[in-house]
Amino acid sequence: MVSADQKVSRVRLPSVPLLEDDNDTDSFIYEDDGESNDGDSNSQLCLYVQKLEKEKHELENEVQLLHDHDTSQATKLHATEWRIEMLEATLKDAFNVSDTYKQEKDVILALHASERERMASLVALLEEAQNRYEDAERARQSAIFKLSSLQAARADASIKTLLSPTSSISRTSSASTAADAFRDGTLDFGERIEKYKRDIELLRQRLELTKEQATERQKMAVSLALHEAQLDYSNVVEHMKLECERRLNQWRHEEAVRAKETESAMDEDRYSVRLEMKHALQRAQIDQRVAYLQAQTNLMPSHRGSDESDFSIGTLDEVLVRMQLEQLRTRRFEALKKALLIRSAKQNQAAKELFCRWKIQASNTKILRLNAVLHMHRIALHLDTRKKLVTRGILGIRELLLGVGGLEGDNPVFAEDILAEGNLAGYILAVADIPAGPGVLVESDILAVVGLVVVGSLAVARIVLVGPAVAGLALVELQEEAVS
Repeated sequence: MVSADQKVSRVRLPSVPLLEDDNDTDSFIYEDDGESNDGDSNSQLCLYVQKLEKEKHELENEVQLLHDHDTSQATKLHATEWRIEMLEATLKDAFNVSDTYKQEKDVILALHASERERMASLVALLEEAQNRYEDAERARQSAIFKLSSLQAARADASIKTLLSPTSSISRTSSASTAADAFRDGTLDFGERIEKYKRDIELLRQRLELTKEQATERQKMAVSLALHEAQLDYSNVVEHMKLECERRLNQWRHEEAVRAKETESAMDEDRYSVRLEMKHALQRAQIDQRVAYLQAQTNLMPSHRGSDESDFSIGTLDEVLVRMQLEQLRTRRFEALKKALLIRSAKQNQAAKELFCRWKIQASNTKILRLNAVLHMHRIALHLDTRKKLVTRGILGIRELLLGVGGLEGDNPVFAEDILAEGNLAGYILAVADIPAGPGVLVESDILAVVGLVVVGSLAVARIVLVGPAVAGLALVELQEEAVS
């Protein structure tokens, strides 16, 4: 600050010439008008010299202050450069971390793509195996149907071959059996009847055994086919269960990894909030320090330069914090996308499981329906074949009865009511002199004998027609034909 004396001296300056250099001092001395020894001029000169010295001291002080200010500015600039270097290093580290995260993300996406391709290939293989299983099942069912049709055709062919005897063969055989019976008249009548009963019972048992064996074989074939189908179904279901468990365990592992990533992201979020608060405190401390230095220097530095420097430092801090917040937001969005992908994958898997169950249930229903149809077809075919056998046997016995009645004149009259289906068995028992009752042959046994006509030969029918005299020879002939 300038004092009052200095102001007075400054007011008096215009009356005193200024000494700009040495020439001016000389001229000032030489141009004196003789009054230089005056008190006023001396006082003015002293004041002027004092003023110059004060201005010199002030200038020196100002130079010293400017030098100190430059030193403080250089120190501040050095600290700012060091802080900028630290922030650049932190920014480089953040960029490196983001690059590594991007690389890891690319690797994870590639692994997910390969996993999706592998899952698609596994689904295609499963569908191909299901199609092959259905084709094999259809082929097996068609083979069973063809086998049953071939067996039926073979039975029809055997029936046709057995039911085509000629009348000449029957006549010659009846004549030969009659002659042999007359020569073998020494046997007792009761023994021959017992022998006939035993032979007829043996033949009936053989027929029942054959029928039971055929039924048992059919049951075994059906049970074996059903067991194979059940085994195939259980294998498919077990394989599907194992595959579903494997996928579920894999998804659980991925879900646990994602949960850990989400937790780490939350921790980093909390850390970023703390870091932002820390940077805010540091900026406040820096601002307080700058204000304190400005108050100490008691100067008015350029607000523009300080504002620009503070703005650059604060901008770098804000950029760093914003980058970290942006990384956190990106991680949160990635976690949300992964959760949505997991949910959609679970829904797709549940839909696939329901579809596979529906296909398996439909195939099982189809198999059961086909098995039921085949079983009913076999039952109908068996009943039809049995009906044909009984009908043809009855027709053959009728023809034989009519032929024998025409040959022998001493036999009873064969009326139409006797040849009816209801009276045929009773007539056979009456001709053979076999009493009906417990322990002896009944009408069902005679009907079994009628079935033997188709299976074996026509000799059984001749047993009950020609009488007990030639029955033994007829049975012997029947046994020989059965053996051959």
